[in-house]
Amino acid sequence: MTDLALLLIEDSADDADLIALALRRGGFSPRIDRVETLPALDEALRRGRARIVLCDYQLVGFSGLEALDLVRRRAADLPFIFVSGRMGEDVAVEAMRSGAQDYVTKDHLARLAPAIARELADAAMRARARDAQAETRATQARLAEILEIAADAIISVDDDQHITVFNRGAEQVFGYAAQEVLGASLAVLLPAPVAGRHAGYVREFGQGSDDARRMGERAEVFGR
Repeated sequence: MTDLALLLIEDSADDADLIALALRRGGFSPRIDRVETLPALDEALRRGRARIVLCDYQLVGFSGLEALDLVRRRAADLPFIFVSGRMGEDVAVEAMRSGAQDYVTKDHLARLAPAIARELADAAMRARARDAQAETRATQARLAEILEIAADAIISVDDDQHITVFNRGAEQVFGYAAQEVLGASLAVLLPAPVAGRHAGYVREFGQGSDDARRMGERAEVFGR
């Protein structure tokens, strides 16, 4: 059995018992936090224990869409599934557009456990993607800091030889501010005779079979 911390928005104790039974039959060991009002839902979301939310569409005193709106404001990426006895196709489409991941009717509760398993897997994938993006941003920030404090001139160009990186060391060597040359052709930094030869070198490099310069290889560069 898989442990499952579940937030259930349901005002029928009998239906809550049926949902718990369907989950146990589907291989889950549910720890259910059941709420029946929006203030109770808000408090449960603030505790932050649930991995998924199940919600009836028709509730006493508020609607399932109101509950969904509160969940999205408090926990934007928390998986949310409607479990309702009265939910036509039009209503289901509106619910999905509003941010629900899925819906299951109460007369087909055998679908519930597979739907939960799928949504938990998707949520884990989204979390990994967010972590990867955060690591990429952190790496880019560290690289930008290194480029700024480096004493050497560091210049990067794109495939069309337009300048994409021009660090503070390059500003000191060439006398240009970065904003003056970013996006410009590298030729702006090369004397005319050198610029012509450089273009030829680039073409030859792209056509050659050896597409990497050997470590430690040095070349004299003329610039302006």
